[in-house]
Amino acid sequence: NTNNTFPVPGATYTVSDDQDIAISTGTLALDVYVRPTSGSCSSSPNPALCYTSLDLAVDNVVADSVLSSQDLVTQDVNLIFHIQEDWSTAPTGDDDDLVQFTGWTTDATHTITVQTEGVARHDGTLSCSTCYKLSPASSGIAFHVHASTEYVTVDGIIITDLAGNANDAIVFNGSNNTARNIIIGDMHATPGSSAAIVVNSNAADHNSTFENILIYGGARWGFYLFSTAANPDLDITIDNVAVYNDHASP
Repeated sequence: NTNNTFPVPGATYTVSDDQDIAISTGTLALDVYVRPTSGSCSSSPNPALCYTSLDLAVDNVVADSVLSSQDLVTQDVNLIFHIQEDWSTAPTGDDDDLVQFTGWTTDATHTITVQTEGVARHDGTLSCSTCYKLSPASSGIAFHVHASTEYVTVDGIIITDLAGNANDAIVFNGSNNTARNIIIGDMHATPGSSAAIVVNSNAADHNSTFENILIYGGARWGFYLFSTAANPDLDITIDNVAVYNDHASP
């Protein structure tokens, strides 16, 4: 299989008499790579599933991989996006596309993870030269998990310098999502009506977790929590989160 992901649901293989084969019936971990240039993708563990922006990876992984749909539960898959390499080599020096997760079917054992690794992972500072920074050039929400999608974890990214002053950094509409080890800094020149993190849910029960997050610079609100449910139960875990600047407030 060219995507190096065996076993593949529904596929058939011919094995000769002198070959041994071991088949695992466990959940498949589908690894997808996000690197700053096509050249760095060519040396990734799987160039066929390597993209030069997180948005491209999310939008194309079903078409380019063994997945037949966005239903990870039925296909028994965990989806992992590995953000790697030196992002100072990217054409714009960052990832300038909006990221949206919508329409995915997940559960507690079939999840989506976005994680930075190696030199792409920040060192706790916004000025990190090699690390991955999500800095969309167009107006909208930088990292958006819609109500249709749950069990997404984003770990170790920087969000900064958003286009327009009314756009938010992270929005969770879906439940059971997690953001950890995130820096949200210098979002806008002026705060406008933006928020660094938004939980906006129509569900009666909603769970979200935020851990080890630094928010400063250019947002009107640090956290904005909102529900349209009649008697909402918002179970929001906020652990080691700092909000600091002239505008943002928890």
